[in-house]
Amino acid sequence: MADDEGQEEDGPLFAWLPPEDRLWRHPSEVSADPNQPTRSFPSGRGGWPANHLWSVAVAAGLVGALVASALFVATGTLYPHSTTKVIEQPVTPTSLLTNKTTSSGADAPTWPQVAKMLAPSVVAVSSSVAGAGEQTGSGVIVFGGNSKTYVVTSSDLLQSGGALRVQFNDGRTVTAKLVGSDQVTGLSVLSVPVTHQSLPVWGSVAELSEAEPVLAIGANTSSGSNYTQGTVSSLDQTVPDQNDTTLVGMLAITGSQASPTTDGGAVVDQAGEVIGIETNAASTGSNQSMAYAVPVDMAYRVATEIVTHRPITHPWLGVESSTDGGGGALVGAVYPGSPAVRIGLRPDDIITAIAGQRVTSSGMVTSVITAYPVGRRVAVDFRQGKQTFHRVAVIGNQPSLPSS
Repeated sequence: MADDEGQEEDGPLFAWLPPEDRLWRHPSEVSADPNQPTRSFPSGRGGWPANHLWSVAVAAGLVGALVASALFVATGTLYPHSTTKVIEQPVTPTSLLTNKTTSSGADAPTWPQVAKMLAPSVVAVSSSVAGAGEQTGSGVIVFGGNSKTYVVTSSDLLQSGGALRVQFNDGRTVTAKLVGSDQVTGLSVLSVPVTHQSLPVWGSVAELSEAEPVLAIGANTSSGSNYTQGTVSSLDQTVPDQNDTTLVGMLAITGSQASPTTDGGAVVDQAGEVIGIETNAASTGSNQSMAYAVPVDMAYRVATEIVTHRPITHPWLGVESSTDGGGGALVGAVYPGSPAVRIGLRPDDIITAIAGQRVTSSGMVTSVITAYPVGRRVAVDFRQGKQTFHRVAVIGNQPSLPSS
């Protein structure tokens, strides 16, 4: 085993932020429902006497104050503060960073049931320019609350200077505003001045496998439900888009031909969890027989940074990989000048672990790397022929790559 100097960082960006600075909360960090009755402690026979409880509380308070004072003197503060200011803190689903739960057997929903379940979270998006007509597609509600609803969609739907509108599943049509766009992923975020709390469940490509069936869901049309079934053929596909750039790390879906009405819509797994945002930007020429989607791990991060007015980042190792049947991610290509090159990764190497987590698919590489901030040092274990290596990579920021 060959080792590089340097220590692996302890954890991803999301795990290090204190609860008050995070967009995501673990259920244990969320206060109890105020509508639920508070628990009362017994007094007298079979319980703690009331005066005893007061004594314990006072004693505990004194001990806590002494400990806190000692920490303040030693460190100058009681806890570290995040240096990132959140301009607006949206309400986010709590499932993004939790383990995926899938249904099986008789409990597994049918595809029509999955489409019906997601319908309130998928909206119609239109962009119109006088004299140039109207472009229509779909979007997915990513955040709701604070009298605003945010929708993530495909940038290729939006005409320059076009009037934007969003139509909800219940028939409401509202004027929308462009919050921001990202050239690297081809995604945009719109805001509408209404509250809509039909948030989808967000999954992760870490739990996705090649050959797994998925559903591409667009906004309902006048003819009814709008969805197509397909199969994941790649978890890490590089494809040129319509703007002379290259989209990296895309999900490729066969059997689900790209459709203008599902462009910007949700790609979901059999449990109804969103695992990607469809984009037709890459569906040109021979690619029209396939659909492509931005992995949810990337899409959710970009949408969060756009909504909170933070710099948009794209944590990047710089490899294109596929799932290796023996366990791990088989490296198919390594981008010049990338972090992967600097730690000695080559085509045909097999990545076996990242940040101490065993890699079981190419989707794991995307998911784990995306969870860390740019500049973080992360351990990468890989096999190169008969040798094994343990190297420490500094996560880069993916550049906008020109199409070849």
